[in-house]
Amino acid sequence: GFCNCWKGFCRLVMVAAWCRKPPKRQVFFAISSSALLAGIIFACIAACTRIVFVTLGTRASSSFYRRPSSNRLRERSRHLRFSSSAEDAATGPAWDTSAQVLCDGVEGCEDDDARAWLQEGYGWTRTSKRFWRASRKEEQPVAEAVQGVVEWLKPRGLAKQEWVKKFPIVVGLTADELEKSRQTAPSYLKEDEAFLRALRANPKLLGNNFDCLAEHESCQGHCARCWNT
Repeated sequence: GFCNCWKGFCRLVMVAAWCRKPPKRQVFFAISSSALLAGIIFACIAACTRIVFVTLGTRASSSFYRRPSSNRLRERSRHLRFSSSAEDAATGPAWDTSAQVLCDGVEGCEDDDARAWLQEGYGWTRTSKRFWRASRKEEQPVAEAVQGVVEWLKPRGLAKQEWVKKFPIVVGLTADELEKSRQTAPSYLKEDEAFLRALRANPKLLGNNFDCLAEHESCQGHCARCWNT
């Protein structure tokens, strides 16, 4: 639209320049300078007005297509309701006792950190649901199990807020599961020092306790906890 307006303006200027030349033959009328100037001004106003309307129309259409779909809005609403229900559920004696265990045993841990980690460890969040799958869904924390995890992490120098926040699901594991992670680790991680060095670099490895290639010849669908993922 802008290009067409610009071409029309250029043609009008060319016509105006031609009209200012003395005609080669007699004409029956002549365009005055004031009328020519008025025509040029009118053409410019028309071109600018068209550009403005085209621009506004383009922005309006693009903003319309950027609107979130109804499915997106429902998903967002479901996520907000889920977050609200998880926060409301993180109360009660079991949560208070377990959170206190983490605050006392994990260096730098605050109450808000502890409750958020417990939601991950006991299947109350989206990420934890992908990890636990059908084995755990929105359970109440067990202070004794949490204490066992803290006692397993402490002598290895892993009971720190900076480390646990990278893999908060660990607070929902048991000491036996943590030992099984070390036992099922690949051969190059069998030694304690190599295993701990790998955990410090990637805390999520502690959630692995299955090796499909060692026990089977194909994938068994435990990818969230498999060493070969």
